Amino acid sequence: MDISSATNPMIGNGKLYPLVSTPPIKARDGMIDASSSAITWNPYTISFGIEPHKSFDLYVFVDEKKKVFMKPMRPYLSAEFETLFGFSIGCANYDESKVVQITYPLCYNMYFEG
Repeated sequence: MDISSATNPMIGNGKLYPLVSTPPIKARDGMIDASSSAITWNPYTISFGIEPHKSFDLYVFVDEKKKVFMKPMRPYLSAEFETLFGFSIGCANYDESKVVQITYPLCYNMYFEG
C-alpha cells in the first residue's frame, strides 16, 4: 500500500467537507453492504477524541434507524484512525471498503442531521 500524499497523513485534506467535532467514539465492524446502491455515503471531516486538531476525511451514512456507519476515504497514520477502523500500526492492513458502526456515544447521528 502506498500512503504517500501531498497531504499531511495526520490531518484531513482541507477540502470543503462539513466539519464535525465530537467527543471520543467507539465502533465495531459494520454489518451493512457498503456497495449497495441504496446507501448514500456523504463526505465529512471529523475531529474526535483528545486531540481535536487531528481531523479525518471519512464517508458517513446514517440509516433509517439512526445508526451511524463510517468508512475511510484514505489512510491516516494516526492511532485514533487505526483504532477506529481496526487497522494495524501504519495502516498496514488498510482496506478502503472497511465499514464500522459507531456504538458510542448514543445518539451520535445528531452530529449529521440538519
